[in-house]
Amino acid sequence: MTFEEAAILGTMHYILTLFFIGKRYFFSFKQTVFLIVGLLVYMSLVVFLHNMYFITLILLVYLVEWIISSRYLKNKLLPLFYLFVQYILSITTFYITFDFQLQTKIGVSIPPIRLFILQACVVSILICCVLIIIEKYNLFEKIYFSKNSYKKTSFFLFLLLITFVVTNTLTNNKSNNYIFLSLFLILASIIILVIVLLTLFVFSNINRMETDNAILRSTLKSQQEMYEFSREFQHDLKSLLNSVDNHLSENNIEEARLLLHKISTEGQDAVNQQYLSQLSAIENLPIKATFYQFAATCTEKKIPFQLNITSDFKYISIELLDFLRCLSIILNNAVEAKLAKNENFFINIDVLKKKDSTNIIIKNPTAKNFKLQSIFQKGFSTKNQHKGLGLSNLRKIVNKNTKLELHYSLKRSLLIAELIIKD
Repeated sequence: MTFEEAAILGTMHYILTLFFIGKRYFFSFKQTVFLIVGLLVYMSLVVFLHNMYFITLILLVYLVEWIISSRYLKNKLLPLFYLFVQYILSITTFYITFDFQLQTKIGVSIPPIRLFILQACVVSILICCVLIIIEKYNLFEKIYFSKNSYKKTSFFLFLLLITFVVTNTLTNNKSNNYIFLSLFLILASIIILVIVLLTLFVFSNINRMETDNAILRSTLKSQQEMYEFSREFQHDLKSLLNSVDNHLSENNIEEARLLLHKISTEGQDAVNQQYLSQLSAIENLPIKATFYQFAATCTEKKIPFQLNITSDFKYISIELLDFLRCLSIILNNAVEAKLAKNENFFINIDVLKKKDSTNIIIKNPTAKNFKLQSIFQKGFSTKNQHKGLGLSNLRKIVNKNTKLELHYSLKRSLLIAELIIKD
């Protein structure tokens, strides 16, 4: 096989991998088109200039892919996962369809066109297997939602990948022990990739436990705050009622009336904001605490809000922790979406109990240039110094629960989020 044919076949491998795996997880559509054009330029330089040294430009392609994907995902390790997969798929396809046959002298040589079609089929099958594994074990999510940056690890893994690529290129012109070196490169790449993924899997589980514990601590704190607020309110109310009773027992009706008017005026901002009476009807304490914390936060930040709750949440059809995470993410995003220069910002929440579902609908204004399709992109956030993981994490929780549905819509600069719990 000439180096021109190898460049054509390798470019075909990379384009298929880029289109079916890269575009799905690691690059935007425009970035995918740009990289495909770059691969075609690389192939043209090798084929038409007949200079085998242009094969080394593939190292530049790797570097560009890593930089573009790292900026797009705001993650340095995920692009390396893609580059390793891309490299392993290519050399495995070459080994299955050409190298093994060449070294063992089994069968006859395959014509270039048939070899191109055969390798296209093999690499497509391998790509399907990779996609099935990624989806089954949520590999992309486990790496992306890891709290560790792995900057140093990523750099050394990239150098190791380049070493593999250079070694594989140099051995193309040597016949001695090539089959064993090819096997070594394939197995070494796969073993390293498996070790990295297993390590990330362990760290992701640890981070998940830490996140769950943090949510439970936050929920407990909210319950304690609500309990303390309730005790203080009951104590103050009892004292005020005693004062009113004393005025009435002494026939000081005017003083009692003025005291009641003062109580009504002073307590209106802290008590009579719809939510206390409605929250008292919620029988699930963690859910009640979450809504209470939201109301307290809005009150503290002076964000106008309205609550309309017609469900007691006594029974819910999904895991309580999953629901609390979803609810917290939606409520927090609504609060954090407050526009600095918009004095008319508000949040409306309707919790509607229907025959076969409970619908939580949250509405809040958005900026004029807000685009709905961008909110679930990895790393998207309207907040400064924020990783933008909330909505992506929300989508992940909803996708794994068959009884949860999530809908977002935009009407006249009003963002509407609807979380549906099927009974």
